[in-house]
Amino acid sequence: MNRLLGSGPLLMVLASLAFTTMVACARFARQEMAGVELVFWRAVISLPLLVLAARGVHLAIGPGRGALLLRSALGFCAMTCFYVAALEVDLLTLSLVMRLQPILVTLAAPVVLDSTEYAGRGAIVAALFGFAGSALLAAPKLQAGSWMILFALGAPVFSAGAHLALRRVAPHNSGTAIVTWFHLIMIPLALGGTALGHGGAPTLPTAAILWPVLGVGLFATVGQLLMTRAYRVERASLVASASYAGVLFALVYDLLLFGEHPTWWALPGGAMVIGSSLWLVIRAQRKRAIGMPN
Repeated sequence: MNRLLGSGPLLMVLASLAFTTMVACARFARQEMAGVELVFWRAVISLPLLVLAARGVHLAIGPGRGALLLRSALGFCAMTCFYVAALEVDLLTLSLVMRLQPILVTLAAPVVLDSTEYAGRGAIVAALFGFAGSALLAAPKLQAGSWMILFALGAPVFSAGAHLALRRVAPHNSGTAIVTWFHLIMIPLALGGTALGHGGAPTLPTAAILWPVLGVGLFATVGQLLMTRAYRVERASLVASASYAGVLFALVYDLLLFGEHPTWWALPGGAMVIGSSLWLVIRAQRKRAIGMPN
């Protein structure tokens, strides 16, 4: 067990499995529940589990409270987009599209933070390569008339903004405190989003989707704790590289649970996104461009 807890890449592989399982649960839950409602129930289920796991940890937030609120708002938007898209977009495409996030972080960091975050001209070339790959992934969905892929593309955009805001608050506060407060802030945001979008309070899960909804909260929490531990015991570049196991897990779940096969567009598009994203993660880590992990 100690060897397992000390292996950052292995912990990140397990975290990727947990996150992919969470997305699979979300796809089942979305058959009856709106995306913003699922965000609410995820926060409600995850929050007590996080508080329990944080026993003995100082949860007060010091400097950077404004950045934490911004990080929470952007993270809420990213999660809502992601769960909305999960109704129609397959797990593999969702997983590949989310690999745009480190690309966006690397490009935006010099503008939002400071010039020392600049990752070099090669980062721009890699980013363009990744964006071209995402266009190939989106093309079949748009051609088929499914606009849900646009929500999927919005998720890494908001997530990148959340990570940049996290760069401001993370150096002064513990990761456990930030994650716990993030889920606490998500609850009123999700309540407001549900009231605006559906004119009422979040609906209770029916018996048909109760276990998937519980799975969303449970596996999201397990994945978060495993990922936090992975970054604590190993270099960020190795841990980030191991997270790409999630793409394989997504493919397996698509085949076994949903009977969906990847399109031919997914092969070149996915390879372009993964290649450029992975290159940027490693290069940005060497230049300390991305900063602290989420």
